[in-house]
Amino acid sequence: MALLAAALLSGNFILFSCLALPLLIAILWKVTKKERQKNDRAQWESEQKLKLLHSIRKHGPTLYRKFQQASWIDDYGVHQKEKGEAEIQYFLKTVLVLDQYDPLFDWAYEHIREQMNTAISDKSPQTEDIDIEAMEPLEFEHHCARILSQHGWKAYATKGSGDQGTDVIAERDGLRVVIQCKLYSKPVGNSAVQEINAGRIFEQAHIACVVTNTTFTQSARRLAQATGVLLLHCGDLPHLSARIHELKTFDPSLQKV
Repeated sequence: MALLAAALLSGNFILFSCLALPLLIAILWKVTKKERQKNDRAQWESEQKLKLLHSIRKHGPTLYRKFQQASWIDDYGVHQKEKGEAEIQYFLKTVLVLDQYDPLFDWAYEHIREQMNTAISDKSPQTEDIDIEAMEPLEFEHHCARILSQHGWKAYATKGSGDQGTDVIAERDGLRVVIQCKLYSKPVGNSAVQEINAGRIFEQAHIACVVTNTTFTQSARRLAQATGVLLLHCGDLPHLSARIHELKTFDPSLQKV
């Protein structure tokens, strides 16, 4: 810089130009490099967000279902969501492979919560416009059978006597499923799991499910896991085939069915 000042003061513009040009080039290169790095970073973030969105959409219904099953209303009528939130954190860290220090972690979390609030379970039009809470239990059973029939199953409600806890029987591609339908205002407990497990044996079915409009108690979830009984929200019925496919992955006895 001192040489530049001396050259300028002495009127030696040729010397000044020779000294200043490399400096100007260096400054321009540095500015251009920063701009290029900024653009590269923006492009990288855009590409990563697209990949994350693809994974979120792919696993959206499963994540929503897990969130619903992990949340429940306690004896005081308070909606407990802590375990549901833990399910989202688990999804972020294991499926999306993000840690809390990743710059995209907060973005992905907020996007998922927004989707949760708008029900990402991809409910069918048939289930969205019906007031399930206003139904009678028998009407709810026929509603569940109807939804399955609309999605490729041969399903019918049993007559209600001597059914060994089975309210609906559904068949598809050689697979026989027994379902107990629980129209409740509180979480469903162990007895429903026990009854439909017995119904599976009685009806010689491959799969047993409990379907409800609410959620399940923790003990019911543990028992269902031990017995292989599927626990479903009624909004999951359009996706029953996908749920059974997931179950087959972990149960070798079902893989040939």
